[in-house]
Amino acid sequence: MNLNYSIFKVFLIFNLSLSGLGLFGATSTFAQPLTPAKVSDLVRQGRAAWDRKDIDGAIAAYRQAITLEPRNAQLYISLGFLLTQQFSYTEAISYLEQATQLNNRNPRAFTALGFAQAQLGNYPAAAIAYGRVLELERNNPDALQGLAFTQTQQNDLVGAISTYRRILVVNPRDVKAYLNLGYLVQRQGDFKQAFSLFSRANRISAQNPDVIFALGSLLDAQNQPQLAIQKYRQVLQLNPNHSDANVAIAQILEKQKNWDGAISAYRRSAISNPRDKQIYKAIASAYLQKNSLLDAILAYRQVLEIDPQDAAAHYALGLSLFQQKRYSESLRSLEFAERFYSQTRNDQAALEVRKSITEVKANIRS
Repeated sequence: MNLNYSIFKVFLIFNLSLSGLGLFGATSTFAQPLTPAKVSDLVRQGRAAWDRKDIDGAIAAYRQAITLEPRNAQLYISLGFLLTQQFSYTEAISYLEQATQLNNRNPRAFTALGFAQAQLGNYPAAAIAYGRVLELERNNPDALQGLAFTQTQQNDLVGAISTYRRILVVNPRDVKAYLNLGYLVQRQGDFKQAFSLFSRANRISAQNPDVIFALGSLLDAQNQPQLAIQKYRQVLQLNPNHSDANVAIAQILEKQKNWDGAISAYRRSAISNPRDKQIYKAIASAYLQKNSLLDAILAYRQVLEIDPQDAAAHYALGLSLFQQKRYSESLRSLEFAERFYSQTRNDQAALEVRKSITEVKANIRS
């Protein structure tokens, strides 16, 4: 089982800087201050807490300010953005939507709303929010980047390609836009145009590890693994912890059945992504290919430390334990797998697990 990593990476960076969004402001076209001195004091407290990275303190200050000025759109924007810093995207959306109702011509509110919706995977809603920004500010760079990202996530390649081309009209030296556009045309099988786009990015930023990685991925896609590995190793000379380059090398080595080399590359990738369970699943799979059951079991346990409800990891762990004749432990893992598959209504997988449970129980009785 290979790690399901796509070579088509989206290098989207949201530049929702505090100064850029004007999130510290306390006034609004729709503001009706009741106690302006008190509100401004609370905003100053929130700003100071934010500067100290005391997000809880900043949130508390802005919540209190909103109770005093419930029609101040800027306060809702600031609070919504703060909530995204705590990954409380649903609550953030609630406040940001209120901000857009109070002032439907504030591009900052819609930009932050699009960001929060995208983080929850609500890509159609995010696209609508970004579209509203672009109605207000045709060339807003954050909205263009966000829209292109949501289009890509919805597999609207034509729309995403068009949006990235708009980005490059606005900023012809945007390296990430060249990379994203290159990956999209690569997905469409146009390797020649992808190479042209990656080469332009390389002329702008010659020692950029992501650009070199893109050129390597193009070679990989054209079935030139050794040349691709050379590019990936160039990436690692510039950034030894470049996770995607390590994963790409590991996947090539897996195809060559170089399990030890693949495991080493995956482990290097895990250094920069210690909470990425897919990496540990790939490590476990490689160990199984080597018939190193104990090492595979340890890797599956690492997966479950990250995500205790990963049904597939429980199932694989249960099967590995069964092969070691550790039947009681195997049964416990398989029962977890059956429970979590059932909860997600994956009936076919749950049925397969039940068959394994029956076999384990038979061995326990014998």
